[in-house]
Amino acid sequence: MTLATEERQPGALFELDHDFPQRVFDTSLFVGILLVCISTALNSINITMSLVAGVAISLVSCHTLWWSIRRFIRPDVTGRKPAFLLIGVAKYVALGVGLFFLFRHIDVHIIAFFVGLSIMQAVIVLKFMSLLLVDLLNKSIKVPSGTTQDVS
Repeated sequence: MTLATEERQPGALFELDHDFPQRVFDTSLFVGILLVCISTALNSINITMSLVAGVAISLVSCHTLWWSIRRFIRPDVTGRKPAFLLIGVAKYVALGVGLFFLFRHIDVHIIAFFVGLSIMQAVIVLKFMSLLLVDLLNKSIKVPSGTTQDVS
């Protein structure tokens, strides 16, 4: 797996561009909103609220993780790296407190909650699979670039 700005190594399965994480976030948000809209048809506020909570936690956790990774690997950041450890610990403490209050005050439908939590992971896996399949298709066709073929 390489980024598109680097030269592609012969053993790399596929290339990632710099907009890949943003596309994953956008797709996850779209799928989450779609599932929440569909869940309103079930006329159960517990299922809808559990799904909203799961999607929100999934999106916020992934955004925070991606932000931390981008900031941590920057070469110009040297003295602030221990602060990322503090942010990481604070994130899990806040998540624990949020889950405590969620389960304490709302009757959570556990399956809907886990579906909401798994939206981001499912989108990431599907995006990677689509990249692999498109790259495999491009390799199998082997159409040289710059040439056109007349399709009759």
